[in-house]
Amino acid sequence: MAKLRPVSSEDRFTLVEHLSELRSRIMVSLAIFIVAFAFAFWQNGNLLEIINKPLEKSQKVTAKQCTGKSNDSQQSVCFEKAVSGALKALEPLATTPVTGDTAATTLQKRAALDALRAAQKLAPTSTSRKPVTLGVAEPFFQTVNVAMYGALVLALPLLLYQLYAFLIPAFTSREKKAIVPLLLGVPFLFYGGVAFGYFLALPRAVDFLQNFNSDNFDILVQAKDYYKFVAMFLAGSGLVFQVPVIVIAITRLGVLSSKQLRKQRGMVLIIAAVIAAVITPTPDAVTMLLMMAPLVVLFEISVWIAHFLEKRSPVTGIGGRLAEWRELGEDDDEDGFADVDLADEDDDAPDGEEPDPELLGDPDGPRPVGPGDPPAVRGRGAPADDWQSRADAFDADDPYADDADEDRPAT
Repeated sequence: MAKLRPVSSEDRFTLVEHLSELRSRIMVSLAIFIVAFAFAFWQNGNLLEIINKPLEKSQKVTAKQCTGKSNDSQQSVCFEKAVSGALKALEPLATTPVTGDTAATTLQKRAALDALRAAQKLAPTSTSRKPVTLGVAEPFFQTVNVAMYGALVLALPLLLYQLYAFLIPAFTSREKKAIVPLLLGVPFLFYGGVAFGYFLALPRAVDFLQNFNSDNFDILVQAKDYYKFVAMFLAGSGLVFQVPVIVIAITRLGVLSSKQLRKQRGMVLIIAAVIAAVITPTPDAVTMLLMMAPLVVLFEISVWIAHFLEKRSPVTGIGGRLAEWRELGEDDDEDGFADVDLADEDDDAPDGEEPDPELLGDPDGPRPVGPGDPPAVRGRGAPADDWQSRADAFDADDPYADDADEDRPAT
């Protein structure tokens, strides 16, 4: 295995050395993931309990649901609760002595009391339900899937470090100064997004979807679909919280300035609404706004931080088309069109030989030929008004002119 170099290494490697290092990074990443997976699988019970909690809360049957219209699953839960209450109400009848009871009657009451208490112990203590499995091996494989999700979350900082260590040496020194501090914040922002999604957005989304038109459905949630939904939802929440990294990176690299980003707030709102709608596949406006709000807030905070950094250390070293694009964007008017100064255009004549003035034409336009015109206009030295002499001069140069005159019939 090749020796792993530090993130700040400036060495130059051949293609074979790069491939060898890539193999080493992959092997180390696999080892990190295996250790994290072993720990997550060991704690799979706690992981499943944490992931199932939003679903259990959304399917909890309340007393109000038992008095109104409900589906078959809710009715069964309500029946179990009613039976438990009835058994508790019968207990005083079995314990209260009655005058004239025989010994046999007393024994029957004691047996009935024991049966009532045993039935009460079997009454469900929770009205919530868990995801269902349909296949023989589905409980095992879904436990493995949940452990893998947990392992990825636990090992994320170390896995990203291996990725950064392989890619960062290819950046320039200016790019490293702009990007490396931001990359260190990626895992922490991701954890913040996952926490936001789990505690605020996910419970509302699950509750809305599970109770939408629930009177017409016998709702059973399969474990495979539920865990996939939770994983995609929380991953999307974590990616949404990467907005500060993206905004500050493009400003520090000189792609856009904070002034240009502030002018595009309307476009940012539209993009945030679309992203929130995709991440939260529910028609619930409140859930979508809960996911959209951090996008907008993080964008505004990122633009403010980018503006502060531009004042503290202006971006330098930008050239080529990137500089022209940024300058053009900063000179835009509020209507979106760039200011073009026509006075700055270079009107100098091109380098090279001066053109012949006799070939430029008359700047005053068409007029009768005069004595001051150049020979190219007047003819070979003939007076300007002697057109007959000029015609004879042209005939003299034509070797076929005499033959044409001899063949011309006399008039």
